[in-house]
Amino acid sequence: MSQQNRDKFDSYSEGSYFKTNEKAEKHFPSILKFPKALGFDEKNHGFIVLHKKHQASGIEQEIPACNCLKMLGCRVELVQEYAFKPSVDVAVNDCLFEIKRISKALDVTNAVMVQFKRCEKKSPNLILHIDQKVEPANLKRAIRKASERYDKIKEMILIFRKTVVELDKVKMQKGDYYI
Repeated sequence: MSQQNRDKFDSYSEGSYFKTNEKAEKHFPSILKFPKALGFDEKNHGFIVLHKKHQASGIEQEIPACNCLKMLGCRVELVQEYAFKPSVDVAVNDCLFEIKRISKALDVTNAVMVQFKRCEKKSPNLILHIDQKVEPANLKRAIRKASERYDKIKEMILIFRKTVVELDKVKMQKGDYYI
């Protein structure tokens, strides 16, 4: 797997992708907040590459989740996005996802519902990064409620308290997972 990931990383064209922060800083100044985010992780064999036509406005929300996945050895590609057309944020191990982050919500249930609704218009796959304090039971209830209401969301990667959990529709609705 490590050599496969290295080969995949090396195959990304320098003409279309940024593979280091140093080269991306000029076009994506907010990448400076995340030193060494882009590139190949020799220890975990994961990587992050950034398409040159990715929308800069989402980088600060997306990179923290991408870094978690990179540390798990995932192949993370921040893909080309289109200004006036709904498009997904990232390919993780070649599967397309929309990234949503919740960090300052007063009502987590409502925030989860809003993020599911926004994602549903772009992708059936959601990366939900919870970056604030919330009781796990409350979060599970919110995810269950949102997954029942927005049934186009089929797969989710939940990032919560430095834990990454992959959930399918059944797990989302049953709450059959540990966080």
